Amino acid sequence: MDNIFEPPLPERYRKTHKFFEPENLEKLIIKYEGEAVLLVVDAQKEFADPWYGRGNKETVEVAERLQSIIPQFRRAGVPVYAIYYSTSGEKDLHTIDFFKFHPAPEDKLFAKSTNSAFESGRLKGELEKEKRKLLLVCGFNEAACVKETVLSARKLGYDVCVMEDLAGNDNYCINSRMVMSKLMDEKGAAVTTSDHVLKFLRKHHHQPHEPRAS
Repeated sequence: MDNIFEPPLPERYRKTHKFFEPENLEKLIIKYEGEAVLLVVDAQKEFADPWYGRGNKETVEVAERLQSIIPQFRRAGVPVYAIYYSTSGEKDLHTIDFFKFHPAPEDKLFAKSTNSAFESGRLKGELEKEKRKLLLVCGFNEAACVKETVLSARKLGYDVCVMEDLAGNDNYCINSRMVMSKLMDEKGAAVTTSDHVLKFLRKHHHQPHEPRAS
C-alpha cells in the first residue's frame, strides 16, 4: 500500500519528530478507501479578500487554487466539509460570504465561532457517523483556525494532513507561520501538497461501474 505521507515531505520530519519514526509511520499508512475527508476552513471574504482589508496576494492565490483543485477531490471520492466562521450560528449556504471557493450541493457545512472547527462537537459527530479517520485540511488562516483545527483533531486521535499549497495567512497571521508549523509538527500532523495527495487518491479510488445498456 502506498503511503500518502511519502516524499515530498522534507527528510527533517522523519529525523527530528518521533511521530515519523518507523513504528509510528506505520500508523499513517491508511487503508483509506472511504476514510478520507477534505476540511476547507474559513474560505471566506473576511479572511481572504483584500477588499475586506485582511486578505493579500497569498490569500487570493490560495483561494484561486482552492476553487480549481477542490473539484478534483470530489471526483476522487472525497467528501468536502466546508467550515465557516459565524457569530450567529448556522447559516444558509447563500448567506455565507465564501471567497472564490463555492461549496457544491453535496458538500456539508459546519459553523464555528472560535478557531477550532471542533468547537460545537457537530463536526466530530459527523466524522464518527461517516467513519472518516483521515482529515485533509486546507483554508485560512493557517496560523490560526487551520492550526487550531489540526491540533484539536490530533488530540481526538485523527490522522491529519495539511496541504500547504491550499492553506494561507491573511495580514493578521502572516508572521505566525513558523510557530504554527512547529506546533503541528510536534503534534504529528503531516504537511504535504495537494498534488501529492491527489495522486494517491486517484490511484486508490474506484469509480462505480456504469450499468450496461440493455
